[in-house]
Amino acid sequence: VGVVLHRRGHPAAKILLTAACLFAVSMAMRSADIVACEATRVAGHAAGLHALWHLLNAAVLYLLLTAAIRAMSLVPRCQDRPDTP
Repeated sequence: VGVVLHRRGHPAAKILLTAACLFAVSMAMRSADIVACEATRVAGHAAGLHALWHLLNAAVLYLLLTAAIRAMSLVPRCQDRPDTP
């Protein structure tokens, strides 16, 4: 979706592409968390990368909501549209 919007010159395209890349990093952290969980013990508790995965997913959601809000500002409201007979 981000690539198609980029080709069309949509202002939300850059945000969507950034969110997609960040989501890929997030999934890599989740996959690495499975292995790193046992290797990273702090005070007897497995630390892993799980918290980082959650933080990255939160950033992805923020970016997607930002793109949606900005895209909505481009859509004319009902009162802004001319009446059609």
